[in-house]
Amino acid sequence: MNGPDDRVVPEAVFGFDYAHSKDDFQTWQIQFEYFPDWTDFTEFRIEARVEWEVILDKDYGLSLKMVGIDRYDSTPINRKPNDLTYSILLSWKL
Repeated sequence: MNGPDDRVVPEAVFGFDYAHSKDDFQTWQIQFEYFPDWTDFTEFRIEARVEWEVILDKDYGLSLKMVGIDRYDSTPINRKPNDLTYSILLSWKL
């Protein structure tokens, strides 16, 4: 632990997942989670994720996936409140 705040904070969890296939080659996924401090709902974390996958070659199992993840913390303690990560993956399913 040894961080600036070592206390254990109980959190609630609220969220949703959504997936949509545009056609046989494209899918979208959205995930959202809200983690409020159980004792003070003005302190919270949020994680949001968006994925888009495109099948490049169905016979060979080749696809391209783009992912974006945003993490927000209302109490960042000497850091930025938002952390945005993204990735592009080329996958080959055997």
